[in-house]
Amino acid sequence: MVLQKAEKSVEQQQQLQQLLESFDDVFQDLKSLPPSRGQFDHRIPLKQGTNDINLRPYSPCWQSHLSHLEDVLGVLRQHRLVAKKSKCEFGTTELEYLGHIISQEGVAMDPAKVSTIQQWPIPKNIKELRGFLGLTGYYRRFVKDYGSITKPLTQLLKKDSFCWSGTAQQAFE
Repeated sequence: MVLQKAEKSVEQQQQLQQLLESFDDVFQDLKSLPPSRGQFDHRIPLKQGTNDINLRPYSPCWQSHLSHLEDVLGVLRQHRLVAKKSKCEFGTTELEYLGHIISQEGVAMDPAKVSTIQQWPIPKNIKELRGFLGLTGYYRRFVKDYGSITKPLTQLLKKDSFCWSGTAQQAFE
């Protein structure tokens, strides 16, 4: 969950810590593998008259964030599910998820990945070019006319047509 506030006060940090401590059983390490799916129904039934959860990952205020967090942790406890605390983030203004940065402004590219793309060495063969296009293709939704821009590079992937040119260099940059 992401908050719209920039920083947590000491009081907010204490409130969050107290809440998480009250749900210590949800954050226990597993001592064995979960039971076979054949023996148990692993679905979590929703409350009658409700729909699937489809909320933005941020809360409008600190108190609603704590309330949402308590609800989620309560459902986990109720169904004897656990979470790995080291993989959780609580009370943050943004978080990194699958190479993206998610915040109240929306979804953005991870600056570390952008830096990797900008520093990518010029491909010397098809394998290296495929690696570059694979990485940049993951972020195609953030680049207007990505297909048109990368067309000269895509053309180089054809059999026996890898010949780096000025057009390819321009598309690469």
